[in-house]
Amino acid sequence: MTNPMYGIPGLRGVAEARLKDPARLPLFIAIDAFMNETTALADYLVPDTHNFESCGFSAPWAGVASKASTARWPIVTPATARTADGQPIGMEAFCIAVAKRLDLPGFGENALSDTQGNRYPLHCAEDYYLRVAANIAFAGKAPVAAATQQDIQLCGVDRIMPLLRQTLRTDEVDRVAFIYTRGGRFAPDASGRVDDSVGNRLDTPLQIWNAQVASHRHAITGERFSGCPTWYPARLSDGRAIEQL
Repeated sequence: MTNPMYGIPGLRGVAEARLKDPARLPLFIAIDAFMNETTALADYLVPDTHNFESCGFSAPWAGVASKASTARWPIVTPATARTADGQPIGMEAFCIAVAKRLDLPGFGENALSDTQGNRYPLHCAEDYYLRVAANIAFAGKAPVAAATQQDIQLCGVDRIMPLLRQTLRTDEVDRVAFIYTRGGRFAPDASGRVDDSVGNRLDTPLQIWNAQVASHRHAITGERFSGCPTWYPARLSDGRAIEQL
């Protein structure tokens, strides 16, 4: 959910007419929970879910020294319409459906794999988000504890337990439930402070040149990436600068 036409000073006067011009932008698809100054210019507006209706993850800004990752799960049923297979219409459902229709890799049956080589499907948002939660739960030196039945009932996570059992491996279910009962995973506050240092200390020197990056090319333009920190003007995926439009 964003509204650059409203949020960026002066952008409307510079870009609105261009966004309306099909010769410059033949197709404009917006995905948002709200109609606003930007989405009003779109050819198609795909409804999206609100934060309270969806899963998601975020990390605090640099002001929090210890490692932390928040986890969000739907606390109300999405108000959007449903797809033919019963999914709430939203960004994830739209993108997955388009990708499957285009037969893109990484979607549909056997789209995801774990470290043991087991394959898993990606048909809906939960196929992705619940496995992200599992990665968070098992990351680091040791996984989080398993949620107790009391944790699950007090925090309301019992409403999504059938979905967790349907999507995840048996050994993942209760640990992912623990993540959701706590609202994420949070390292002890003291872990972000060592002597006079705040945050996670970087033991390796600053890398000015990255040979691995320099060995790859842009997937659309074929341009070889720079291995050094480089400034580029604002440009489209095909390499054309925005100022040239």
